[in-house]
Amino acid sequence: MKKYRYLSLVISFVAILIMCGWWFDINFLKSAMIHWQITTKPITALCFFITGVMFFFFTFERNGEWRDTVMMAFAWALIIIAWMVGYNIAFFDDSAEWMSSRDNSFFTIIRGAPSPATLFGIILLGCTGFVAVLNTSKMFSRLKIFGTALIILGGISIIGYITNNPALFYYKPNSSNGMSIITAIMFVYSGVVLIGMSKHMILMYEEKKVKKENNETKPKHEWQLS
Repeated sequence: MKKYRYLSLVISFVAILIMCGWWFDINFLKSAMIHWQITTKPITALCFFITGVMFFFFTFERNGEWRDTVMMAFAWALIIIAWMVGYNIAFFDDSAEWMSSRDNSFFTIIRGAPSPATLFGIILLGCTGFVAVLNTSKMFSRLKIFGTALIILGGISIIGYITNNPALFYYKPNSSNGMSIITAIMFVYSGVVLIGMSKHMILMYEEKKVKKENNETKPKHEWQLS
């Protein structure tokens, strides 16, 4: 699982680069595409940072309740952030402008506000934290479902950029902001890492299950029977 720890931290590292882009006003770090200039919002970068750390803790084996407690805390943080931002966008229109006074990107209705599709992706990431604390074989199949959903969500947006179709990267005129290319790539990357971790974890789970069954069926020594 060590390689997945590094892969998880890549998510947080990219998030830090995005936040540095906003802090130092470096357009490439905010949008990666000068022509499109659809930025990854600061709040989205914060959520990706939390996601990377949450995935990092998921790679550790369960020793007590500390891992589950940390993952639940990060999962709740992602859900609450997405809910609060979504609530502000739905009911207060321009209330998200405080998040970014430098956001003059194209395909943006409300400055500083993520795309509704981005908020949905953040909720999916938060849900993976709740599912990951389950210690059953069903947990791995559910994580694959969430990982696949993230790949599809980001993949559709990437196709939109390739085909020059704003509707596919979730932009609706006078309605919702578009998803940035960085955000789309990070959703796909997060989904791939999640599926990879779930496959590795299920192998570990099956190995432990077999060892436990072997220990239970192992014949006792004569001195134990007496």
